[in-house]
Amino acid sequence: MKIDYLGEILDDDNVTKSVKKQVPFYMNNPKSKASQGIQNISERLLDMPVSQKGFNSFMKKLKGLFAGGGA
Repeated sequence: MKIDYLGEILDDDNVTKSVKKQVPFYMNNPKSKASQGIQNISERLLDMPVSQKGFNSFMKKLKGLFAGGGA
């Protein structure tokens, strides 16, 4: 089985702050190190650049699903 390296999500204090606020860290701080890692991995998985606006829209929909609000 071949395993491809997709990237890394760096240690980031913003994740802890977001967890305490119960807000997804990407929504709370999209420019943080951890958020950039998520975006880079997403781009590699999709094999295309992900626009900030499109990614934010996706994350809002995902947040709605976890909050029980649907999409």
